[in-house]
Amino acid sequence: VNNFFALRASVSKGYSPADIYSIAGYTEQADYYKIKHVGIITGNPDLKNMESVTSEAGFILTNKNDKLRFEVTYFNTVYKNNPIEKMTFPVGTKLTAKGDTIDSYTTYINSDKSLIQGIETSVSANLSGNDKYTLNTGLHWNHLFKAEEIVQEYGVGQIKERMYNVAKSTLRLDFNFQHKNGLFAGLNARYVSDRFDRNWDYWDQLVEIKYGDFIVMNFNTGYRYKNNQLTLFVNNLTDENYYEKRGFNLPGRSFTLKYTYSF
Repeated sequence: VNNFFALRASVSKGYSPADIYSIAGYTEQADYYKIKHVGIITGNPDLKNMESVTSEAGFILTNKNDKLRFEVTYFNTVYKNNPIEKMTFPVGTKLTAKGDTIDSYTTYINSDKSLIQGIETSVSANLSGNDKYTLNTGLHWNHLFKAEEIVQEYGVGQIKERMYNVAKSTLRLDFNFQHKNGLFAGLNARYVSDRFDRNWDYWDQLVEIKYGDFIVMNFNTGYRYKNNQLTLFVNNLTDENYYEKRGFNLPGRSFTLKYTYSF
């Protein structure tokens, strides 16, 4: 529109080919609780490729010296033909060629449409006061209005549900400082809001579990002199006990010292 304000919009289309296992795989999965009982997993040769269409619209606003920048983008992504598992059970007793009892059949089918809809925002600023140092900061916030998909849940069947392990809001904050004498430092923080997942303690029912939100901070500082650079990294600065997926806790506070020489 002018030197300080811009509008943007785009529409893109993509696809992801179905993997060979989902198309032509065959597995006899043993039941660890019952001897000579298996579940049959077979591919579906008629499985279609997953397709997606993403629409975006937003604007960019800057000040005269471009030291302050504000961006907002609305996005809407529709997925089609997402491959999901479908389980059925044999009528009567069915045996494999080895004589094992078949407890279930699992194959893959294409689901109906899934949807992700939300907004992305960012504010960045150059806070440098003179030519002796640079100080940059940025704040990025993403928020989902909708995140739904069609799935085949074991013991429940095919249903529409919220996307599991997807946070409704994420926030990232960055600070980066560099002095012309070679000293530099950086701090970043990431906030992830509540997520939901299926609680497999109730395997025959659809019971959801809520994961709490968390904040993780990372810090680095160092010094550059000619071709030499020494950097100290402190990851998970506050020693946050957190996880993206229950049962798989991520590392606590750690320190790394790195020396680099450039030829």
